[in-house]
Amino acid sequence: MGLPRKVPTPIPSPVKPVPSIPSATLSSVDSVTAITTAPSTTNPVSPSPPAMASENHQEHRRKQKSWDELGKSCGRWTCYTSDIKAIRRRDGWFEGRLITVIAEFLAARLGEQAQAQHTTPLVLWNVRELLDKRGSGDSGSLTKAWIRKEINIVQNSGSKRHWVIPAHVPGHWTLIGIDWESKHIQFMDSMPSRLGAEDDELRVQEEVWHLLGLVCTEYVHDEWKWFSEEHPARQKNGYDCGAFVLADMAAFFTNGAPSQLTQDDMKAWRSEINSILDGLHGLTYIKVVTDPDDPVLVIDD
Repeated sequence: MGLPRKVPTPIPSPVKPVPSIPSATLSSVDSVTAITTAPSTTNPVSPSPPAMASENHQEHRRKQKSWDELGKSCGRWTCYTSDIKAIRRRDGWFEGRLITVIAEFLAARLGEQAQAQHTTPLVLWNVRELLDKRGSGDSGSLTKAWIRKEINIVQNSGSKRHWVIPAHVPGHWTLIGIDWESKHIQFMDSMPSRLGAEDDELRVQEEVWHLLGLVCTEYVHDEWKWFSEEHPARQKNGYDCGAFVLADMAAFFTNGAPSQLTQDDMKAWRSEINSILDGLHGLTYIKVVTDPDDPVLVIDD
């Protein structure tokens, strides 16, 4: 049902997706329609430089198409073509990768004017792994190290009052809004009256309290207050929860509060999300060669 994938352990991968960099359009090359040749009494000459440039341009375009076929990226986040194809359908499911890529674009578009920061749903996903596998030894230490690293990246990118983190529960997307000044946690759910919603909220609440304990230097639980979803159900189907999460994230980036969009707005909103994806860079792969003589990373928890 679209669970976000567990983050890999921090061992360099042989390959890593990065954004491609489109080159300038070779308009002068596109206009070349003929190649000048030597008289018939001599051997044919090689193609002229403009023709060779045209071939290079065509090769680049072929590569660009293949990069786009792999997926899209924004900032340090990527999603795959299968994720994008899914939401091209009106009833398609939003994967966590795609949510993160769109959120990164929405925040970056506002720049310094953004009122909130965001991070990947893998943060709470890995917190759940810690909670479900307590005392797992080295793997638990690695998971904690990854969570702290990810939160440090967000913290070092600038100070904002609000943080938003998508939270996946079985078969449904919800959103957490953290207000660091008031120490309020806002839980957003587009279907708060669905069967199992209360248990899902308690599950996310446990994850958030554990996360704060990991990343706050002086975490005092009683200083924080939890606010449940107060609005009636906005979602009227079984597939727009991811779209509502992105709508709420976009509203937090703009004004630090949830979105006012309703189910009637979702068709147009999903169309806008697709347009954003169409404008993002495609992916390519670069080979990362690791040095076997590098020291082994030891994490002391």
